Amino acid sequence: MRFSLFIKLTILALAAAIVTCMVFFVAAHLLLEETHEKITQRFGNVNRLVINSILSEPTVENLNRLDEELEIDIRYRDPHFSHVTDDDMPEFNQLRPPKRKFRLRTKRLPRHFKLMQADGDLYLFYAHKKQQIMISLEHDRHSALPLPLLLYTLTTFLLIWGSVYYIIRRQLAPLAILRRNMEAIGDGEWRPYHSNRDDEIGLLARGFNTMQERLQQLLTTRENFLIAASHELRSPIARLKLAAEMVDHPRAKAAIDKDLKELETLTSDLLQNARLQSAHSGANKQSVAAAQFLQELIQARPPHEQTRIRNHVCATTNTAPLTIDPVLFGRAINNLLDNALKYAEHVDINLQQSGSAVNIHISDDGQGVAEKDLPHLFEPFFRADESRTRNTGGFGLGLAIVAAIVKAHGGRITATNRQPHGLQVTITL
Repeated sequence: MRFSLFIKLTILALAAAIVTCMVFFVAAHLLLEETHEKITQRFGNVNRLVINSILSEPTVENLNRLDEELEIDIRYRDPHFSHVTDDDMPEFNQLRPPKRKFRLRTKRLPRHFKLMQADGDLYLFYAHKKQQIMISLEHDRHSALPLPLLLYTLTTFLLIWGSVYYIIRRQLAPLAILRRNMEAIGDGEWRPYHSNRDDEIGLLARGFNTMQERLQQLLTTRENFLIAASHELRSPIARLKLAAEMVDHPRAKAAIDKDLKELETLTSDLLQNARLQSAHSGANKQSVAAAQFLQELIQARPPHEQTRIRNHVCATTNTAPLTIDPVLFGRAINNLLDNALKYAEHVDINLQQSGSAVNIHISDDGQGVAEKDLPHLFEPFFRADESRTRNTGGFGLGLAIVAAIVKAHGGRITATNRQPHGLQVTITL
């Protein structure tokens, strides 16, 4: 039987609301009981208060003294004298019988007394002969919620809504895992999430796993196609190159050779990129000295390019050794240098140790790349703005191959624009 997450959370919210109302009810009941108890305690003093004090000496001084000592409000009236200790007290004609039943020990009330109510407050009303007395039963003019009752209420609320928060967070925790797994897909990591739940979360997890399987199948099919197509194209290209040798016209032969060279480069890049994207990239890793490795790559380039490369890497640069495939990683560095030399006059290469990581910075003094193009710079077949058009050669695979090689080595590659101009690519291993 499948229990909907919506129903679960709805029931939880209703239960929390019901328990909260019950807490309010219990707190109000306890507060009312405490109020009633304190009011009842005053009944024992009513007879003495009225008979011995007020009726025997109805003066302003006596009434005010009682008001201060007992913290109660008094209104007195007879044919010759009237006084009230608090101007906010209601008039005698405003008193009404209580609408609610208060569990008070009314049998302890003296004769000629009645329990009355006005503006929500309780009063004892005395009427005998021509004398009338109204006594407030408020036990404390500045009363506040008792501390134990306040602590009980707050603690209960914290327990209720803390439990609700914990349960909801536990119920929705798989969503955070699914979000991280989805982000990992963007980085090329496949992370299925298995759940035995029968609600919407379980359905979402199974749908997510199915989507991953189909994506993997799609990408595998694409990689296999690219590898097969690249292999199949090599033979026709080789035959065309052989046929081109028989062309007598120099200009036609040069044009054919140029196109065949581009086609051969594209085929080789496609095959290399497809292989790097696969799970078996064939990297033959070994430990190499970073500074010496970079210097050898620069020295292997043509002399006219070496003069444009400002090498800030010394053979004595103290960095951790790199565990890399020298051939693959060398191609990545050369691709970056080729790309920088193509669009700039000078290129700088730096090596830096940052904690346990080694950073290789390759920067140029060119025009840089539009900010909107930076996130897509290492995508296959992506070409940046007008300053990097097809006229400069290439098919948009060079930087994609670099990113695939860096990823195959467990590294990270980023690109940022320099100030005032230029582009910097950083490889972190």
